[in-house]
Amino acid sequence: MDEQKQAIDVTNEQRMEKIEMLLSEQTVHNKKMLRSSHTHTVIMLVFVAVIIIGLFVLNTTLVEATRELPAMLKSITALTDTATVTVGELGKIDFDVLNLSIKSLETIIRPLAEVIGVLG
Repeated sequence: MDEQKQAIDVTNEQRMEKIEMLLSEQTVHNKKMLRSSHTHTVIMLVFVAVIIIGLFVLNTTLVEATRELPAMLKSITALTDTATVTVGELGKIDFDVLNLSIKSLETIIRPLAEVIGVLG
């Protein structure tokens, strides 16, 4: 009976040693997991901070852009109105009379150009 009891005690000791070894391995693993969890938390906080700052900058940019938008639209409207008036005035030009005037000017300038060419 003593031998049986000793065999059971040895078996129980081996089991306890194995359990203690597993517990120490689990403790090491848990410490690594905790460290990893802290690292992931810090990375996530930095990521969220960058996104919040980016959204703030984007919002500021959009506010500035929309603040100038009405003035730009008025300027474009004024430019379009001016172009419309100018195109309408171009339609009033009598190109036949303009061509005749250019030919008359050429006949007047040609002798003067020849005189200047001789002197020059």
